[in-house]
Amino acid sequence: MILAVHGLAGSFVARAFPSHPLWGLFFAVASHFLLDALPHWEYALGNICSDKKNRSLFSRSSLIDLAKIILDGCFGVLLPLLLFFPHTRNELFIVLMGSVGGMLPDVVEFLYWKLNWNILGYFSRFHRSCHHTSRSSVTVAGLAVRCALVVGFFSIFYFVLY
Repeated sequence: MILAVHGLAGSFVARAFPSHPLWGLFFAVASHFLLDALPHWEYALGNICSDKKNRSLFSRSSLIDLAKIILDGCFGVLLPLLLFFPHTRNELFIVLMGSVGGMLPDVVEFLYWKLNWNILGYFSRFHRSCHHTSRSSVTVAGLAVRCALVVGFFSIFYFVLY
């Protein structure tokens, strides 16, 4: 799933806990894994993630991939700011923290791909186990139903808590 969706969902969830920002961060990170369990689309990344032997960020294909990731991450921060338009420092903090928390698992995954630290390997295996893997069930009707469920869930969540 693209980072912008994770950032938007994370900030939405974190806003439900304005007086408990650590709970907001926790649930923003948890929203990432829940969204990854749904069938979803991801843009292609070539060299930057697939070539474990070449960990360079400075090859042409790696720089293109890095530009995609950075642009996507910027949208993941800017969209929640535009949508929720925080009025106070506390609201700004909650929205930004939720956005970053929603994208954090993919950032950790990226660090694992590039740095190959053993401690991050445990997290990477957990993250990959949460991902939806079956491409055969990604049909238009299936995606429409899942999108409707996500929109319905967030609508109920929004109207009950706000």
